[in-house]
Amino acid sequence: MLLKPAGQVELVTCTPVTTGAGRHRKTVQKCTSKLTSSPVKFTTAVAIAAVLSRDGIVYATGSAGRSGARTRLLLTPRRALGRGRYTLTLIRKGKRAPVNETIAIG
Repeated sequence: MLLKPAGQVELVTCTPVTTGAGRHRKTVQKCTSKLTSSPVKFTTAVAIAAVLSRDGIVYATGSAGRSGARTRLLLTPRRALGRGRYTLTLIRKGKRAPVNETIAIG
């Protein structure tokens, strides 16, 4: 995990992207990140909690908000992240079962 200067937050934005053609089409998440020191405001009608974990150990927690087709995710690290696969769990307050997505870091 890279260390960020004090007072800065890494804002990660993920959008769905379709790859391939014909019967080989697949929708994947494309994520971009940027460092910001200014306040970040989320406007969403649905409250979504987010947990990043691996092997039952929580590495980061936070919240996600939808605006149109984009989902903005803000996580606070709980411990150092290494390379590998993690499970991102999104939990809608008062709605369906949690959504689990496997992501790779590094």
